[in-house]
Amino acid sequence: MTENWEQAPFHTLFRRIPKRTGYGDKELLSVYRDYGVIIKSDRDDNFNRPGESLDDYQLVKLGDLVLNKMKTWQGSLGISAYEGIVSPAYFVYEPQGEFDSRYMHYLLRSQPSIDYYGAHSKGVRVNQWDLQPEYLDKMKVRFPPLEYQQRIADYLDRETAEIDAAVADLDRYVELLEKRRRVIIVDGFNDPVYNPVMQRLKFLTVSEDHRRIPIKSGDRVDMAGKYPYYGASGIIDYVNDYLWDGEKRLILSEDGANLVMRNHPVAFVADGQYWVNNHAHVLRCADGIPPELVAMAIEVTSIAHLITGSAQPKLTAAAMGEVEFMFPLSTADQRALLETLRPEMHEIDSLIAESTRLRDLLLKRRSVLITEVVTGRKQV
Repeated sequence: MTENWEQAPFHTLFRRIPKRTGYGDKELLSVYRDYGVIIKSDRDDNFNRPGESLDDYQLVKLGDLVLNKMKTWQGSLGISAYEGIVSPAYFVYEPQGEFDSRYMHYLLRSQPSIDYYGAHSKGVRVNQWDLQPEYLDKMKVRFPPLEYQQRIADYLDRETAEIDAAVADLDRYVELLEKRRRVIIVDGFNDPVYNPVMQRLKFLTVSEDHRRIPIKSGDRVDMAGKYPYYGASGIIDYVNDYLWDGEKRLILSEDGANLVMRNHPVAFVADGQYWVNNHAHVLRCADGIPPELVAMAIEVTSIAHLITGSAQPKLTAAAMGEVEFMFPLSTADQRALLETLRPEMHEIDSLIAESTRLRDLLLKRRSVLITEVVTGRKQV
């Protein structure tokens, strides 16, 4: 029953505070979409890189609300269970009312709240919609008496902990699969039966970067279609036209944090009809050389020494050509190695895809459960 639930504007519960700076020695925090405020070093899939100096980072106290105003609509906010510092790009709010902070954390990250952030965020860049504080201040927050807030928080802590544990198990499983894939590929490229020699990418491929054409995100809205639009980390959109038609090409990331982090593939193969922007190199392999095999070789090769730029890592066209790895000399050996690796790669990729699907379902279930409980639809 929700008859005795109260409703109050956001600004009566949280007050945006001036930046408390000069705490560069504190624990570095970040905001993670799935869970809220985290200790940055606890996760290796957070690609945001801190500046050289942390003196202008702002202090977060236990119980403060932290949000990324450019990604609040995606759930990038949460009440902090830690004291530390966050980027100057974040907003920090101090609690004003009497409420269970755990309950409020769940409520502000529930789907109705996220829908509100999205409806009141503005902007044209993909994934960069700006939520202004005045709109957040007006948001109506509905909540039960304190005792029931605590009951809800206790229930969700238990239920989400089970889901989080299952998600963590899947993450570890995928990590093991990725390691297994790497071992298989490395062993294959070093197997003397395939007569491998050290080769450079520039002698195996021809650049087609001159054919790339970037499309602004706003323009892609008007060009929505069925053809893949590739960027540095794979397909980022679909458009109604294409630049390559039935031409299988090797795509290699040109810029982005993933060049350093290597949490996702930096080399992959595009085929059929597709478009590529200027954040990915496009390479045509020399006659007979399988682009899938070159992509595998790059994925197990260190390229850190070839990357330039600190704020925005970049692999230039010249540096790209110097990527060096063991590779079969003859096309016959290349095809033989590819046929050996392909079934094992397919099996591993299938297991990773299924694990990822289950992970997504668990996180969706987590989101639905939180929404049902904090809105009173489900009694606890």
